[in-house]
Amino acid sequence: MYKEPILSYLLEYLKHKKIPYKKSGKVVMIQCPFCNKEPMSANKIPNTNIVNCFNCKDKKKYNVIDIVMKLENKKNEEDAIQYLKELFNINIITKKDETEIEKLLDYYEKNAFDLVPIAKDDKRPIEKDWTNKEHKDKNEWKTWLNNGLNIGVKTGTRSKITIIDIDQKPIPEEIKKAMGKTLMQESTNGFHLFYKYEESLPKSRIDELKIDIENNGGQVVIAPSKVKGISRKIALNDIAQMPKELLELLKSKTTVPRQTQSEKIREDIQTENFKIDPTKFALKNNNLEGSCN
Repeated sequence: MYKEPILSYLLEYLKHKKIPYKKSGKVVMIQCPFCNKEPMSANKIPNTNIVNCFNCKDKKKYNVIDIVMKLENKKNEEDAIQYLKELFNINIITKKDETEIEKLLDYYEKNAFDLVPIAKDDKRPIEKDWTNKEHKDKNEWKTWLNNGLNIGVKTGTRSKITIIDIDQKPIPEEIKKAMGKTLMQESTNGFHLFYKYEESLPKSRIDELKIDIENNGGQVVIAPSKVKGISRKIALNDIAQMPKELLELLKSKTTVPRQTQSEKIREDIQTENFKIDPTKFALKNNNLEGSCN
């Protein structure tokens, strides 16, 4: 259960809040945050994450969630758990996360996205010949996520979208003033702009703007995936037609199509440059055969 890992962060939280405590072997004495009695009147019960205060009325027992609810003014356990998860970047899925993930997958399903399983904390598909496979089953997507994998959306005709992958922050002014309002995702180093499929744009790299145009044969890793430990954030707006001003700007900057990130990934999978053998990750009956660490 996701609550157990959270409870182990008792001492980390005390340190974060500068609440005095002393360790002597397995014995940990704590200045109780409820009664603040000095000298230290509480101790961490050995081999547990429970604190027992001898001074509080009825010899109060509590844990780090109780402390957070008091000191951070959280109304319930779930809010306190979410707070600790975000504070210490704990790798768990809370009830709030489950709700958000369901919302995301519903949106992807509604928009007929064709997804691909991606290596954990990475951008590389683990499925051989992934460009020719179709995955539109939400339950299958959940299986991938439950197995710790990332997910990517295939661009071009497969999902009827064209994505502008911006490799810098902030968004260049000439793109910003022309991009309009559409589905947008923030990544570690930039942004992804999702538009309805634009056949006239070649899949290419525009170095001048530091962008990739992802179209037929491409894929982009999407929320709730994490890359290098950082979650992708997506604003679920409707997917718009690409504004004429932006389309003309991109066409004017596009010369000879060059290798995009997803093309490099696909090439690496087919050569010795890719260190994971994708044949070990065949998908069968919505379950993963093999795992990716």
